[in-house]
Amino acid sequence: MLDYGIYYEFIPMTDFNKGELRNLLIYHKLELGVNYALVITTNAGLWRYLNWRCYFLYYNYPFRIKLAGRTKSCINTFGEELMVHNTDEAILYCLQAE
Repeated sequence: MLDYGIYYEFIPMTDFNKGELRNLLIYHKLELGVNYALVITTNAGLWRYLNWRCYFLYYNYPFRIKLAGRTKSCINTFGEELMVHNTDEAILYCLQAE
């Protein structure tokens, strides 16, 4: 839905957690598997809205992002970037190993 008057910008979670909100990226500069906070601007008047959710790019063409969790639930004290989707994948992996 990139042609609906909605402009998407992304902040790498490493920058977001440091409080650096100036280095925003557009979709074609994203890296696969890296977590990003989403900032939305619309032509209807919404300007640089941070929706407090975290996403990661899982496919380049066509552009596809997936919800990874909330920016507030990200544990990143030591650079591990533990997100809800990481714990879900770990539980699934453990269940399949049995």
